[in-house]
Amino acid sequence: PLVALFAKIPDLEKRFLDIVKDELTAAQDHMLLLGRKSASERIACFLLGFSKRAHRLGWPVDPLLLPMHRIDIADYLGLTVETVSRTLSTLKKQGVVDIPRSEQIILANRDRLEELCLGA
Repeated sequence: PLVALFAKIPDLEKRFLDIVKDELTAAQDHMLLLGRKSASERIACFLLGFSKRAHRLGWPVDPLLLPMHRIDIADYLGLTVETVSRTLSTLKKQGVVDIPRSEQIILANRDRLEELCLGA
């Protein structure tokens, strides 16, 4: 049925393949993130990735609204909730992020987050 639908709506097939490609890339990036990055690198990559996704979906990015609790972020990143909280506090002290409320994060220094995500 999907092939028949693609035949009727050719643009749908291209859009579908673009979405699948993006999701596979995100899954591959996530596996790399879990296997090779430090806690601060994981959190920096997570925040940047979430910000890009929010922008793409038309959601607010300043402040970034996180629909996840610290425990969910920890589970997603393969960290403990204490490590997530400690790392976010460190990033806040360094002026890299600001956290007006627990579900809001302002990416105050996006360049530094990108450096952290790359392991610099």
